[in-house]
Amino acid sequence: FACVAAEEQPDNINDYAAGTNTHKLTEAEGGGTLTLKDGHAESAVIVGYTGKSVPHKVIIPSVITDAKRDVTGIGDEAFYQLSTIKEIVLPDTVTYIGKFAFAGCTALESIVIPESVEYIDENAFYGCTSLKSVTFKGTAVKSIGDFAFLGCTALETVALPEGLLEIGDYTFGNCSALKKVKTPSTLEKIGTLTFYGCEALNVDGGLTLSA
Repeated sequence: FACVAAEEQPDNINDYAAGTNTHKLTEAEGGGTLTLKDGHAESAVIVGYTGKSVPHKVIIPSVITDAKRDVTGIGDEAFYQLSTIKEIVLPDTVTYIGKFAFAGCTALESIVIPESVEYIDENAFYGCTSLKSVTFKGTAVKSIGDFAFLGCTALETVALPEGLLEIGDYTFGNCSALKKVKTPSTLEKIGTLTFYGCEALNVDGGLTLSA
């Protein structure tokens, strides 16, 4: 993203080690197996998950204890089209959510963006048709990418966090149930057709732009 200086960006997924590791979640964490790539400075990024065949909640640990690495990112397509995840809890060590990370997770109902997250990449939650609640913690998020919440047809309200600088093109496109959006005073750029197809926002006061 243009608004994030190159030296400030997290490690690129292509910079991570070619080899992958796996980590089994406990039943309390939702069960299943995470696939990870090792990064720099004792970090790791999640690149895949296999789990139960019924709707369930997944809790991602902040540290992979057996590998002694902090989970710092959700990689591209890590949970792509996993229609059995109803809720996922992200640790406060995660700094970014990659492209299509949760796209097509049609059972996902809510997501809390930890205060550590700095940017959400394009199509991250595309087509999450059951997503009703998105909660931002803290003020670290600087950019939300193109199409990030495109087609989240159950989403009704969004309060974007202070500190946010940019919303991309079609970010909330076709969120047909979206009735209320509040933008922060720090926002510098709203992309092309960011709220395209959000027919419920046509009500007076639905979109609140901070001065």
